[in-house]
Parts: sequence; C-alpha cells; structure tokens
Amino acid sequence: MSRPRLAPALPVALALSLAGCADQSAPTPVTLSPDAGRTVVVGQNGMPRFVTPGAAAGEENQVTIVAGATVTWRFATSGYNVVSGGGTPDAGCVPDGVFCSPNDQNCAGAVPPQAAGSFYQRTFQDAGDYPYFSQPGCLQGMTGVVQVTPPDGGLDGGVDGG
Repeated sequence: MSRPRLAPALPVALALSLAGCADQSAPTPVTLSPDAGRTVVVGQNGMPRFVTPGAAAGEENQVTIVAGATVTWRFATSGYNVVSGGGTPDAGCVPDGVFCSPNDQNCAGAVPPQAAGSFYQRTFQDAGDYPYFSQPGCLQGMTGVVQVTPPDGGLDGGVDGG
C-alpha cells in the first residue's frame, strides 16, 4: 500500500503562512530624537517654566552655546510654544519675529501651542543674546535666553580697541 506524500507540500504551506505573518507585522516608523547641542525642556512635569537639564539652580532659563550650535526645545506638557522676543511677565512679552515653534512661520503673530512629546530646533549662526518666551506662559514667568558665543570664545587675538 502506498502512502500519500505530504512532505513536499509542507515547506510551501509553511512559507505561505509565514509570508502572511510578515505582512501583518510590518515595522512601525520610528521618529528619531534630534541630536542637538543643548536641550531645553518646556513645561516639565506641568511646571510653568523652562528647565534646562544640567543648569545650575536659578539659571534654568538660560542656555549658552557656541555659534553654529543647535538648541532643541522639548515639550513635556501640551499647550506651550517657543517665541523669540522679550519682555517681562508684568509688562507682557512681545514677539520679535526672529524664531518660533514649530517651523519659524508667523513668528510675530499667533504661534500654535505644541503637543507633549514634540520638539522644536533652531541653529544659531550669529553670536548674541536671543530672548524667548512661551505663550501663554509668559505671564507665568516662562521666559529664557539663548546666549550664543563666537566660535573662538570671544577672543580677538589679543587686540583691544584702545
């Protein structure tokens, strides 16, 4: 009596079933976190202030970088943004139109609030101080400054103006 031969059909059936599984488990795209010179966390733990990791107490709203470096603002809490400009919580903050989250568009107008987990980056090419604030967080003291130093640390070769 002859036996049916199923062995050759088994690898084909197994391959087809595995191919069906592969289609169902396609990898989910991953958004990589930015590689930046300095990071400022906005609204960390719901606190109405900017927090710079590693900053000394009392200097949480200041970040110093070298010209050409990038600052990343990470939104730990929804509802905040980053807008360049100055002012004080008492007098109100006034946008200067230089930069703003999420994409440097309409920086002198209404800047949309960002979602928790999102980030905004800006590379600063020129030395100087760049004040910024958060709307509506300015009234809560959410202001800060990016201090950008020249690439040579401000040295001018020992020549002074006088």
